[in-house]
Order: sequence, then structure tokens, then C-alpha cells
Amino acid sequence: MKPALKKGSIVSGECYRGWPLRYRVTRLKPGQIVKRVESAMAELQMQAKAGDDVAVREFERLLTALGSEYQDLLRERAKAGDKSFHGSSSIQELLDLADDTIECLGWLAKNKSADCEYYAERRMNWPGFVSILADIESKSQAIKACIPLGRKFEHYSRKRTKADILFRCARFAIDYFTDHPSLDSNASFYFYPYIKGVEWMERERAHKAINDYCKTLGPVTQTNWPKWKPIFARIITLQFGPSSERWKLIPNTPMPKKWLQKSEIKSKRPELVPKSWNDCLHIADRFGTTAEWYQEFGKKLPLTPAERIELQNDLKLMAAGNRRHCVMDIPPDASLARLQKRANERNAKWGDYKNEILRRCRNLLPRQ
Repeated sequence: MKPALKKGSIVSGECYRGWPLRYRVTRLKPGQIVKRVESAMAELQMQAKAGDDVAVREFERLLTALGSEYQDLLRERAKAGDKSFHGSSSIQELLDLADDTIECLGWLAKNKSADCEYYAERRMNWPGFVSILADIESKSQAIKACIPLGRKFEHYSRKRTKADILFRCARFAIDYFTDHPSLDSNASFYFYPYIKGVEWMERERAHKAINDYCKTLGPVTQTNWPKWKPIFARIITLQFGPSSERWKLIPNTPMPKKWLQKSEIKSKRPELVPKSWNDCLHIADRFGTTAEWYQEFGKKLPLTPAERIELQNDLKLMAAGNRRHCVMDIPPDASLARLQKRANERNAKWGDYKNEILRRCRNLLPRQ
């Protein structure tokens, strides 16, 4: 059986749609195939230069497809230890391309800085890229001068910007608190110790109260870190901490009467009406604390057999690791392994992990 053709590959025919070969490829010699491909590419390029928008798009798409195929081929050969790859001119070509790319980035940063900033923000290891600009100073001035996001991370050491798990945890928290419009339904739980009654406000009102409070704290910088640190500690614990620690942070303040009258809270069985967020099953499920909820509330409730079976199935899924993972439990990368070793030597627990992520958060922030 012939292997299936990779989707979008040159061989499958998808990359030269509308340009079928005259004869079957297998009947042509390699040199003949190359001439036909070069002829077609030259024709497409001429149409693109003549101003044909469709030709421009198709030519760029074809170049991208060819480049991806070429990279995959080189990657496979390198991993397999193909001797013909060693000393190949392909390596020099790739290095030349990488060198030219810096100049392209410089032009983009100068002429399309908004686009560059948008895509740079999506690259979680962007600070690491900025930190190596000193090594290519002559070609990187446009990038450093035109992208504010790059300047924000200039102070950060290259060795400490590895996009590891702890780094991504820190960036998640920073992104959350430096982009207020993205506040979600969990935001009230992060701020409720600092804003009275925010955990029971309607979302729009809660977000306004949170944004107003954030303005009093000032920008998220190293200078203001003492003000922001407790809030960062809450989001880090609720997102990445063990379920027992997350359970402690779920608000258990009494539910206001107006909430008890809402249709989504009302129940035909009064004994199942929640009295606080702490005893709401759907909140426990959202934060991966169903086991803790069951320990405190589930065993006391007169659930039906069907409800109890469903709950037991959820607990089994959690035990099997199919729910939210704690950063302490996932397979460690290099940074996590070092942290795990230090924590084990001192018989430490979540506090070590939380403090390490908080330290990275502080170091990632701009000074002012």
C-alpha cells in the first residue's frame, strides 16, 4: 500500500491547483520535472509582478509550501543522522536565510510596527528574542526602536528568558493583569479580598470596580510590585496550584438574597440551594476542586443515585489526571526539575513553586 500523501504537499497536487502536469510525474526524468516546475514558477512570478493580486497570493502561498516541505525534509534528515546532510550546502542556505530575516524584521518593525507588536505578543519567548539583539546590533536597531514591547523586556537577562513552563505561567499572569478588557468570570475571585462585595456583583459592574481598583494600584511594574504581588499570588494559585490550595481561595461569603431569587440558583429541592460560592458544585468543577467540595458538602447532601454516580465519575476522572493539572504534578522540564529538587530537599510544598513563579513575574515586568 502506498503511503498517504501529506495534505498540502507539492506531490499531492494541492500546491499547483489549476496547473496539471501533461504527463504522469513518474514518466519524467528529474531534470524534465525541474524545468517544468521552474517554467511554471517563472510564469506565476511574472503575473505577480504585473500586478495580478491572485498571482501574488498564489506565488507567496507556493513559496511557503515549498519552504515548509524543505524544512520538514531537512529536519527529518538531521534527526535520522543522514550523513549526506552533514556539510550540505542546505545548512549554509538556511543560515543565510536566518541572517536575511533579521533585516526583514527590521523593515517590518519600522514600517509595520503595529503588526509586529501583535505577532510578537503571541510568541511566548519574545523577551528571549529581544535579549539577543545585542549580538546583532547593526541589524536590529529598527526593531529595538519601533516595537515598544521589545523595549519593555530589554532589562531581562537572556539566560533567564527560556520559554519554559514556569516562564509561561508567569507570562499568563502578566498578560491577564496588563490587558484589563480581557477580564473573565474568574476576575472577581482574584480581587474579592480587596474589593468589598465584588464576588457577588454582575459581571459588567464587577469589571468596572476591578478596573477602578487597578488604577489605584498603578501600572504593573517592578516599582509597584508590592501592591500587585498578593493579586498575582491568587491567580497563580487558582490557575496552577494544587486543588487543596485552590479550594482555600474560593469565596465562602454568604450569598445575597437577590441571588437566591435568581432562576439559575433556585431549586425545587431547597436542601440543594447553595449558600455561597464555596458550596456551588459548578464553581468547584471550574477550579478543579470537586474532590474537596465532595469531602465538605457532597457527602452531606441527599443526592439521588443518578447524581451520586455522575459525581463519582467526575471524581474518577480527576483522579486519573483528566482534569486541571497542578504545575507540581506535570512532567518537569529543566527549570521545574531544578525547582522540584530544591523543594524536595527542604520538604517544601506549593509555596516554593508559587514563590518561583512570582519571582519570574517580577523580573519580567518593566522597572517603571
